[in-house]
Amino acid sequence: MRVFLIISFFLILNNLTAQDEGIFLFESSQGYSYINNEGEQLIDNYFYRAGRFFEGKAAASTNGYVGYIDMTGELTIPSIYEYALPFYNGIAKVWKDGKPYLINKDGQIIFEHNYRYIDYAIYDSFEPIFIVTTQNYKSGVINANGSLIIDTIFYNLSQFSEGLSIIDNGRGGVINLQGEQIVPMNLYNSISRYSCGRALVKSDKWDHFYIGFINQEGNLVYKMRYSHSISDLYKDDRFIAIVDDTTGTSSNKISVVLDLDGNIVYSSLFRIFDFHNSIAMIYGIQTKEYEYGDGRKYTTRKVDVINKFGDILAEDISARSTFLRNDTLFYIYRNHVEDSYGNKIEITNYKVPYNNDFFHKNLYFSAYERGYSTEWVLFLNSNTKLTFSFIDRDEGFKDGLLYIILENGQWGYLNENADLVFLSPKKDYSVKHRKLNIDYSITQSNVFNNSEVEEMPNTNPAKPMHDDFKSFTEPKVILDNSNTYLKSLGREFFEAYKLYIINPSHDTLRFSDGREQIFVQAKDKSGNWRTIETDGSLFRHGFNTHKLKPNEYWETFVFAYDGGFKTKMRVLVKFPTINNFNFVGNKIETIKISEGFEITSNTIDCKINPVQFIRKQSTKSKINKYLFEDYNFDRIMYFD
Repeated sequence: MRVFLIISFFLILNNLTAQDEGIFLFESSQGYSYINNEGEQLIDNYFYRAGRFFEGKAAASTNGYVGYIDMTGELTIPSIYEYALPFYNGIAKVWKDGKPYLINKDGQIIFEHNYRYIDYAIYDSFEPIFIVTTQNYKSGVINANGSLIIDTIFYNLSQFSEGLSIIDNGRGGVINLQGEQIVPMNLYNSISRYSCGRALVKSDKWDHFYIGFINQEGNLVYKMRYSHSISDLYKDDRFIAIVDDTTGTSSNKISVVLDLDGNIVYSSLFRIFDFHNSIAMIYGIQTKEYEYGDGRKYTTRKVDVINKFGDILAEDISARSTFLRNDTLFYIYRNHVEDSYGNKIEITNYKVPYNNDFFHKNLYFSAYERGYSTEWVLFLNSNTKLTFSFIDRDEGFKDGLLYIILENGQWGYLNENADLVFLSPKKDYSVKHRKLNIDYSITQSNVFNNSEVEEMPNTNPAKPMHDDFKSFTEPKVILDNSNTYLKSLGREFFEAYKLYIINPSHDTLRFSDGREQIFVQAKDKSGNWRTIETDGSLFRHGFNTHKLKPNEYWETFVFAYDGGFKTKMRVLVKFPTINNFNFVGNKIETIKISEGFEITSNTIDCKINPVQFIRKQSTKSKINKYLFEDYNFDRIMYFD
């Protein structure tokens, strides 16, 4: 007979970005502000954009630019930054005039510099040590005061894991935090991040199917032939790989568990999942049959549980997952958790390690991979479910609330009764005529062609100049905001203005494939023109030159933007120098066809978000989980 026993069992989440307690961000039709877990408003002010509180301060914006507020809502650090990250250890990273800086809680820039990038140096940590990258892409390490710890002589320096950094993905070797070379250059062609004192290495000098592991002194511990590995990291001092069965008992590949010295401690014909908390789930030899609700049947392998030494702890488990605490196995089902004796156990904020699932009390969130993204489904009963594009598994439920984002983009919180509370306003996607309000710069694909090309969808040939343009005598670019049209971005449509590129001259103007030549620009708060949109693939016919003959014009569209910062907008068009190349004997002769020049359009009033000056579409997170916490943007790739 099973005993029904509720034991409170708390699992501490490893979360390095925990917000301040007792205060929650929310969004209403009036803007962003803050409440407690009962929904009582703690700050009277509303902000255009705002982030969560860390160390008593939150990034907030009233005019598009970002500053910091305190717990009373007072702006204690002025709104002068294009983007700002949270405070950690009394330091925050901000961007001003396109340049990253570190500031203290008084809003003072800690040190001036000429670096291109500043990034946190320690993997999975906000310790105040930073990797800096110079204008010529050489990296080094500084402390919080800007003093060099490691000189800027390395290319593509990774974050330090277990005190070691990989240079140029491994080709540059490995260094420690004193800048000492632990692994020499060009010994390996790739080296993984260190974990459990080991790093996976590959070498061009080895057979393609060989991998090795080095220790923290840089010595090769062992090398092995493999089919492929489950991951490139040791976990719980164990590594799982797929290898050829050399025992002669099978022609199949087998899964093996290796210890730190490369000794096989367990092998199986079937899949072994990564170790977590000293146990791993494996597919067993036996199979069992299940039946769908409509009577259809399917067969799957039974799941067993092993420890780090290959001992089987449990066989044929039907639970979604297991975990081990104090030598006792616990089994996680869809709506409860049991110990080995069948007693029901209450756990809170448990991140299931194998599949991104999440469990809290009687709420089980099942994760499903959808291409490059994950969605979570909470089954309330057989007929009702909630689907989320994001749940904060890292912080979990705090004061009874879990931060979530719904499929339709609304965000808010879920309480422990599975009620959605404090949701942001629902966006009305049926409204066609709305301006584009984004927090990154985009790259568009306009198409221009010669006038001889037949006008069809996506061809956009040059057209004969009409009477409105015949008063012009020089090439002209006109941004016409007298009417708005619809232009697509992804699956949505936004307002756009017409852009005309006109050639009333006697010369032929030329564009060249594969170059950025149209730049939508806006004025920043200092009055400087800066790019917020570029055109990255202007043509569709290879590396050709496209001609705008005398008395012809091209027509395209530019988005009508919205945001928190009122400013001016224009379009800059660059006509490149066009050369022809002829072979004369064994030499190449260069013939210049046209000299490059630039034309700017008229200016119009607009509103934007200043982060568009610096944040690129290719580096922003796919889901804005929290405002002013885009750490992918913080660790921007080393390319412009």
